[in-house]
Amino acid sequence: MYIDQQEIFAKTNGGLQIILDYYKNAQDALDKKGQKFKIRDSEKTASASLKQTSDGNWIVTDFGGDGEHRNGIQVCMLEEGIEEYRTALLFLARKYGVKGEDGKSLGFDRGYEKLPIEDGMEENQYLYKIKDFTDNELLVLGPGVTRELCRNHHLYSLESYTYVSKDKKTGELVQHIWKSTDHYPVFQFNFESGQNEWNKRLEPKALKKSERFRYNGQRPNGYIMGLHLAQQRFDKLNADVSEVEYDSMDEMEKAESRQDKKLPEIIICGGDRDALATEAATGCTVVWFNSETAKITFKDMKKLQQLAYKVYYLGDIDSTGLKVQHSLGMQHLDLHLIRLPMDLLKKKDHRGNPCKDVREYLNYYKAYDLKKLIEVAVPYRMWDVRLVKHPTIEKMWIRKYEVNNLQLYNFLEGNGFYRFKLPNVKTGYIYIRVQNGVVEEIDHVEIKAFINQFLEGNKAEPALRNAFYRSRQHLGEQSLSNLRLKNIDFKDYTEKSQLMFFKNRVWRITKDEIEDYRPGEIECNVWADEVIDHKVKVLPDPFTITRNEQGEYDIKIENKECLFLRYLWNTSRVHWQEEQSLKRKGEKLAPEKRQEEKLHLINKIYTLGYLLHRYKDPSKPWAVFAMDNKISEDGESHGGSGKSIAYKAVRYFMKSVTLEGRNPKLTENPHVYENVTSHTNYILVDDANKYLKFDFFYSQLTGEMTVNPKHGKQYEIPFEDVPKLAITSNYALRDDSPSTYRRLLFSVFSDYYHEDKSGEYGRSWSPKDEFGKNLFKDFTEDEWNHFINTMARCLQVFLKYPKIDPPMENVTKRSQLTQMTQDFKDWADVYFAPDSYADQWIIKKEAYDNFKEHFPGAVRTKFNKINQFTKALWIYAEYRGWELNPVALGRDDKKRLIRTVGAPAKSTEHIYMQAKKELFDLHGKSLDSNPQDISDDDVPF
Repeated sequence: MYIDQQEIFAKTNGGLQIILDYYKNAQDALDKKGQKFKIRDSEKTASASLKQTSDGNWIVTDFGGDGEHRNGIQVCMLEEGIEEYRTALLFLARKYGVKGEDGKSLGFDRGYEKLPIEDGMEENQYLYKIKDFTDNELLVLGPGVTRELCRNHHLYSLESYTYVSKDKKTGELVQHIWKSTDHYPVFQFNFESGQNEWNKRLEPKALKKSERFRYNGQRPNGYIMGLHLAQQRFDKLNADVSEVEYDSMDEMEKAESRQDKKLPEIIICGGDRDALATEAATGCTVVWFNSETAKITFKDMKKLQQLAYKVYYLGDIDSTGLKVQHSLGMQHLDLHLIRLPMDLLKKKDHRGNPCKDVREYLNYYKAYDLKKLIEVAVPYRMWDVRLVKHPTIEKMWIRKYEVNNLQLYNFLEGNGFYRFKLPNVKTGYIYIRVQNGVVEEIDHVEIKAFINQFLEGNKAEPALRNAFYRSRQHLGEQSLSNLRLKNIDFKDYTEKSQLMFFKNRVWRITKDEIEDYRPGEIECNVWADEVIDHKVKVLPDPFTITRNEQGEYDIKIENKECLFLRYLWNTSRVHWQEEQSLKRKGEKLAPEKRQEEKLHLINKIYTLGYLLHRYKDPSKPWAVFAMDNKISEDGESHGGSGKSIAYKAVRYFMKSVTLEGRNPKLTENPHVYENVTSHTNYILVDDANKYLKFDFFYSQLTGEMTVNPKHGKQYEIPFEDVPKLAITSNYALRDDSPSTYRRLLFSVFSDYYHEDKSGEYGRSWSPKDEFGKNLFKDFTEDEWNHFINTMARCLQVFLKYPKIDPPMENVTKRSQLTQMTQDFKDWADVYFAPDSYADQWIIKKEAYDNFKEHFPGAVRTKFNKINQFTKALWIYAEYRGWELNPVALGRDDKKRLIRTVGAPAKSTEHIYMQAKKELFDLHGKSLDSNPQDISDDDVPF
């Protein structure tokens, strides 16, 4: 019978009703958008989220579990333990009254009937009928499982089972009979304990998790499934050969010659079907406990070790399974750990979920491959021990310990110690330790210390501890270099989100909200030094930014307790001196000037958010360039405006490299990026010098980055891993080309904070003077929390809005001043004064000669060619808002004014610096006042 999933969604409000039926607390997330809710009562903190997707369906993300997104149908599969998607559809259709394509209601997949009791039946009696296994039933149990294997483990196929109880309506005793079907097999383990029979019924296709298995009768405490068979095989191995019946003489001769008195191995499996599949594939003796997470006591291990020379554990490789395996390995150091390949997770089961257990492994690999995994399995025990004669005392034997390298590496890797490839170091790798997704770079000496502390904590005898203390060969750097190289994905962002890690929380930041989680609730790796060592909590928005229909921005500061936000505002107050003067008069700053200051603040917030987001967007190949707003008399800034403070703040959130911008040969250094790796997120060029070559950074912003370490091979970092760049400078960029400007995100700082070297201000003023403390260094925990919340909101602003530039007037003027030089401006201010050569026809060479006469030094350093002088003329005109060589005067396609002058007549290039609206011809006659008088000869073509 066919059921369309859309019918299920339509009947359950996009799956919302399904989710609410399983997770009552999900209503909290409906009542308040973004609110987390608890799935498990044992949780201290709510960790699940509820969202509606674009198709109208609802999904749950359980960050306290596996972090997977699940719709209503998938939630049902998880909570009911349903493996097949179709089975879940049938289950939900039956529950919510969805009919199949034939319009009929759906019945149970297993057969059921209710009959009167027969003679001798009693209340609460449990009965069953056994039948032969079908081939399909054996496939359900696992690959390669046979009838003989099932018989050895006392496992049977049931035709039906019956339970006698009172009818709810009549109160009379009746038989409830459930029958297996081709699509719904029922199995049962039958055991005896003393005088009592007990059994375990398996219903692998049961829709409800609670019905997957059920015990009947009194199961002994601590019972180990499969142990009876292991004991039988052990007893047979140790029995007198003459008392045992063998199938052949050859088998008996082998038994007689056998020296071993234990089984070669016993494998502990995670569950019934995993155990059967493992024995079917390998022929090994298997046992299993009540569940994968059941506790295995020292008494249990001793019992198994008495029967076999090696005890193995074979579990799942999902996150829960790996944790169980490690915990057991640390508890029982002699337990050999069989590891299924992690590549198995890349393969999908019939539900589309990652494969994780041995049954699924055997669907893709051969039994031979599993046997090989068993052969190479080793325990966490790091040593071998043997008995040797005492050197001085006769007939006395002592234990001698030797380090076992293979098992040592296994122990260390189980505890998170690996090598990590890092091409900019001499060895090409570093040592790391991974714990709950936190990756810390360590020294090989710390690894040795961990081992010695472990032995001490486990009260190892002195001879064993001394074996490790003396073991330079095994615990030295050369030996530890055999640790496995681990590939770790540190991606903590998407195009629309960014994670931030703190001492007590993890935040996922999107444009609309900050999702707050406990550490470990989100599957992600992070460097230990990127976990910010402060406790945080989400605070109300420290500011509100709005944008009207005309695209104009406005901001309102909501939190005046955040010192960093107050600092950002002060560095945006480009009219602070005027405001002070007006305040003394009882007046206020003009609205348009206040709006300009607000835009400067919004721009700074945006630039910080851009740098905090680690996603590299090819359409936003920007470097943040922080400069001063004030244009001083000498064309330079004198520093102290606080630019470095703002952009050094980003370093608290990520791995960064700071380059000394004052170094005039910075961009000439072939090893300038030697400390940069693919894990560096941010480069700050601090206090860049006047002649910084910005085009040096072009390739970094738009493509790959080449790193040339002094002690290693050159390598390339791909674009998506190239760090973002910020530059602070007291100087404007000398390069104003379009290719440079489209790569820049400017940020402009007022001189509210300043150094008073020249006596212009009357005193110096810094953030410490303002707040009575250093920013960051002297912060309290509360002030750190305010700062971190502000930075998180900065990131939201970047994610929400397109590029926000600062008011660009002074940015442009400073760039123009830098390009034409202060010397040229000083000359042009005089030469083109209203009472001098402005609004006049001038022979360009004469103007150039005048400049050379007054500023010979500038000519030697920059203006030794007339074309450089011409370029400065165009920049000066733009700087003053004037027009050079107006079109109306008939300039040519090279923007030149060519006129015939002199005797004999000669074509000569002129310039005309138009300061007024009115234009004049060569004779000083107005071209605007009487246009009808202009002859054809006067019209410029």
